[in-house]
Amino acid sequence: MAGMDDTPLTGLRVRNTYRDMQLKPVLGPVQLIFYSVGVIVGAGIYSVLGAAAGLAQHNLWVSFLISAGVALLTAIAYAEMATSFPTAGAE
Repeated sequence: MAGMDDTPLTGLRVRNTYRDMQLKPVLGPVQLIFYSVGVIVGAGIYSVLGAAAGLAQHNLWVSFLISAGVALLTAIAYAEMATSFPTAGAE
């Protein structure tokens, strides 16, 4: 194979095809909703799990339901803000 040893590669031409490429929107509304929820919840759930388990003990599932409700309200607030100013984002 050429280039596997120490001999230089001569006459190698590479065509730049990246300029001709166009990105297509491939994420639909469902994927964006799941992505948004994942971003809102984030990795914080993993960092506070031990402390929450120590405080809530057997009622840990109740605290998870409460935090899910807070995350849902946060997501709704973000959605309302995004629809209030539709031209403000990513122009």
